[in-house]
Amino acid sequence: MNFKKCCSEFYQTDYVRLLFGDSVHPGGLRLTMELGERLEIVKESNVLDVACGLGTSAIFFAKNFGCHVTGLDLSEKNIAEAKRISIEQGVSQSTNFEIGDAEDVVDLFKKETFDCSICECSFCLFEDKKRAAEELYKVTRENGKIAISDVVVRNEIPQSLRDALSRFLCVLEAKSEDEYKVYLENAGFTNMHIYDKKG
Repeated sequence: MNFKKCCSEFYQTDYVRLLFGDSVHPGGLRLTMELGERLEIVKESNVLDVACGLGTSAIFFAKNFGCHVTGLDLSEKNIAEAKRISIEQGVSQSTNFEIGDAEDVVDLFKKETFDCSICECSFCLFEDKKRAAEELYKVTRENGKIAISDVVVRNEIPQSLRDALSRFLCVLEAKSEDEYKVYLENAGFTNMHIYDKKG
């Protein structure tokens, strides 16, 4: 099985959902709401949710902001479930779910398609973060916005701790805020703001 696809499906397992809930990311839907508000999403917004998992955030945005959301995920299983849940939640007309890789977004969508691109607790898992940032930039409209909520590290993780944390891949692949900023700046994004949500 593809490593990235395996990670995508692992983070939707019952064990992980037991720890984090359906949103499967720190901060939960409270942080998702904050992202939507900071992005100033409105009914007319066309939003891309990258590595959407079961579509929890995409469905949340559609229901709470009235916008159109496209969810993208590597796992066919996750996408099938996201489609089912969107029908169950009554937002299938304002959501769309596609199987695809964050590092090859332009293969699926035209350039400058989305007003906003969102990536919640998955940028750290992308093998080629530089390419993922470039791809997201291409499909985000001029003067559009991107929001990334993610785990970051501020110091080198000691090998003993890396070994102990090997089950939690997002921590091992996390970078510093400055490194994330460099990926996005090199892709073309400007006017970035970083909000520390620890504690």
